[in-house]
Amino acid sequence: MVSNIPFYSFKEVNWRRRVPLWVILASVLGIAVVASRPSLVLFALFMSYALSGYVMWAGKGACARYFPKSDLFCYSPSYASGHAS
Repeated sequence: MVSNIPFYSFKEVNWRRRVPLWVILASVLGIAVVASRPSLVLFALFMSYALSGYVMWAGKGACARYFPKSDLFCYSPSYASGHAS
């Protein structure tokens, strides 16, 4: 399915760099939370990701409405990569 709504694609994440200790601890805590109630937590994560695209899209529209000629306030990674819709 193709959509004009911008969803975060995780392509900008550098998976090979060193990570701080707090990221590792947060990951372990996240796994523990998922293990406690897997169906509920995974459903909440998937729904939040599904809604995040619409929130970013609405935010970009509102930003363009209030700051029509400003890239400073309306910057997003999709503008930088040339995939602006």
